[in-house]
Parts: sequence; structure tokens; C-alpha cells
Amino acid sequence: MFNKIEDKEIFDLKVKLAANLRDARSFLKIYKMGFTGGTTKQITAGILFESLCTRSHSFFTLASSMIEPEQDENAWDSPSLCTLSRSILDSRAAFFYLCVERCKKYERSVRYASFYLHHIEAKKTLCLLDGDATTPMMYEIMADQTITALEKNPFFISLGEGLQKSIKTGKKNFLEPIEDVLERSGIKKSTYKYLQKSWSHHVHSYPMMVADSGLLGSGARTNSEAALVCQCMDFVTYVLEQTMKNIAHTINLRSRISGKKLKKAMPEC
Repeated sequence: MFNKIEDKEIFDLKVKLAANLRDARSFLKIYKMGFTGGTTKQITAGILFESLCTRSHSFFTLASSMIEPEQDENAWDSPSLCTLSRSILDSRAAFFYLCVERCKKYERSVRYASFYLHHIEAKKTLCLLDGDATTPMMYEIMADQTITALEKNPFFISLGEGLQKSIKTGKKNFLEPIEDVLERSGIKKSTYKYLQKSWSHHVHSYPMMVADSGLLGSGARTNSEAALVCQCMDFVTYVLEQTMKNIAHTINLRSRISGKKLKKAMPEC
């Protein structure tokens, strides 16, 4: 069981995460007010940021259920927190790669097309598994149109044949290792490898151990797992903070919305 210092550390992290999640939702509200339409970059940023907020909310809900006063009655499900953390990491990488990092227009078009084709392939597979043979044909047409445009793109033509094929078949989203993308976004490769190793090993476990209290299925709340929960909460808080800074800086929300609307949407400011 935790000692008082560890309990307080987790509680403080929960409070900080809650504040950042609240601010992120406010930023999302501002974003939707500022861009009812917009460029591909603006629309993509809104979709990815909303996805990040949704996953962070799910993370916070689970984390909160684990550290309430009656926590002895709840499963110490740190593996699920690891799963959500990995998903949030992917969202952060995609947001930075598509909406923050600068690159030439032809490369940017390939980046968007690669993610788009990867998404189409996932949707096709889902429809086929569901027994729907008609909808995938529509996706095939959309994919063919995207591929036709790609084949005229100078940056795409400069890529190796193997990478081109992976992009066309929807097997690639990032054109490079995700750790390279994350390093440019501010997460060191050593940190990424440590997190992946920590999460990957833990994500396949289940809270089935018998705790010292004798509560079957409550999990064994060891100091190592306490540290892992703190690590995940700290990481999600960091991702929200950095992504909000990106939005405020690169898209300049404040200049697009009147002060009255801004105050209504984000009273904490």
C-alpha cells in the first residue's frame, strides 16, 4: 500500500491533470468558434486535438477511479492507463507531424495523403469484417483518386519504391520512425524508448493479483505501480500543455476571436 507521501504525489498530479484537461476543453471550444470552416491544416488540427482531449478525458476518468478514498474497492488497473497513454502518445505525434511541423507543400501533401490512405484501409477492413461489401468500393474510389494525385507529386516520386508502395496500400502513416517525429516535438528518443518499454511490458498484464488486504482482483498496489501511474499522469499533462501551446502559437486563436467570446469560452484566462 502507498505511504502518505506517495498518495499526496498522485493526488497533486491528478489536480494538475484536471486543470490542464479543463483548459484543453476550453481551447477546443475556442477553436470550434474560430474555425467553422478552414484549411486542411486547421480542420485536421481540430480533429486531432479533439481526439487527444477525448482520450485524455478517458485517461483521467480511469485514473480518478483508482485514487479515490474508496480505492480499496476498485481495481488498480494501471495496464489500462498504459494503453491510453500509448494512444495519447500516437495522437500527439500525429498532431505535431501534420499540424505543427513546417515542411514544403509537396511533402505536406504526401504526409496528409499517407494518413488518409492509412485511415481508408482501416475503414475498408472494418466494413469487410462487418459483412459490408458495398462501402469498401466507395473507399477504393477515394483511395484511387488520392493515389493518382500522389503519382504527380514531386516529393512522392522522389521516395523509394518500397515506401511508395507502403503509402499506396495504406500500410504507412508516418514516413519515418515515430520516435524521430516525437524527438522533434520535444520528447527525446531515450524517453520514448523508456516509455514504450515500460508501457509495452505492463499493458499485457491484468489486475488479477491478490492484494495484501485479501481483496481478490483489486491488484497489488506496489510502489513500482504507483510510480508508473505518476509517470503516465505526468506524461499526459505534459502532452496537453505542449499541444495547447502549439495551437495558441501556430494557429493564433486569440487574434481570430473577439475578446468577449474568448472570455465567455475561457473564463480562466
